[in-house]
Amino acid sequence: MFIGILFSVIVSASVSMFSFLTFAVRPRELTSGQRAFVIFWFLMGFVWLATAVADFLSYADRRDLSLKATYVLQIFVGASLIAAAYFLATYVLNAWRRKEIAWAYGIAYCFFLITLFTFEVRPRGESFFSTQNISPDTTLFIFIGMFIPLWVGSLILLVRAIRDQKISIEGGRTFYIFSALSLLILGIAGAPDEIGFVAGWAVTASRLASMVAAITAYAATLSLHDSKELIV
Repeated sequence: MFIGILFSVIVSASVSMFSFLTFAVRPRELTSGQRAFVIFWFLMGFVWLATAVADFLSYADRRDLSLKATYVLQIFVGASLIAAAYFLATYVLNAWRRKEIAWAYGIAYCFFLITLFTFEVRPRGESFFSTQNISPDTTLFIFIGMFIPLWVGSLILLVRAIRDQKISIEGGRTFYIFSALSLLILGIAGAPDEIGFVAGWAVTASRLASMVAAITAYAATLSLHDSKELIV
């Protein structure tokens, strides 16, 4: 079991590393939307670092501390959704009411935190590969409501980045293709893990897919260094 848990911890730590690298390699000049994207992944770095810590503490039979680490990661999960909402509103809705959308997500985030601390994070059974702590049902319901529009927005952004030549002017077409892919992959892999739909080896598999998402985001940010035109 130690080997399985250790592998899961290494995977989560690797996702965290690439998330932080996505923020670290950002160009000096960014649009506000691009800045929101790298901030999203910066927050994801803390999410996956806390995930690795929670897994290790569970294996060390410190479920009390593991649950506290889960509260930390959930705080960053909710905050990251605000950044993602601003990013997608900028390029999917052409900046239409992006501040209002971000504020709406901020309000939802407040309810997310209230339910998270009002009710209890509950442990889930251990497996060879990983352990899981599940958030309260009400918190997960709010998360789903915040997540679905973002995932759909990421899909729309990918289609636009492939087909719409206008978006290729604003910082590089490659950036938007890879950034949309990173969010789509993270959504497919991370949301079931967050909600608790997967268990056992499937949790580790989803985290491996999340690492692919983080690497894709890293590549997206690197592509901005080759962009000939940035609009601030």
